[in-house]
Amino acid sequence: YTRLFGTARIPGKGVDTVSYNPDSRHIVVMSRGHVYWMDVLGEDGKVCLSQTQIEEALRSIRTDSLRYYIGENLNQAVGLLTTENREEW
Repeated sequence: YTRLFGTARIPGKGVDTVSYNPDSRHIVVMSRGHVYWMDVLGEDGKVCLSQTQIEEALRSIRTDSLRYYIGENLNQAVGLLTTENREEW
């Protein structure tokens, strides 16, 4: 899993490209349409949080996202970017 972190699939016309940033140290978490990020790797590329710390952070993200009613702040939430065929957007 050498490229588990720092890898993104960039959609393109007819074909995707893969982008990799070896300096990436964070994960992105989506909860109820809101985007959160947190650092999980240290400078040495190794996990810098314990399992308990990661679980607490994920619980905190979930709790924060539950503060919003469905439909509230939709102009700030990402959610699903589209349901259209990729070639359409």
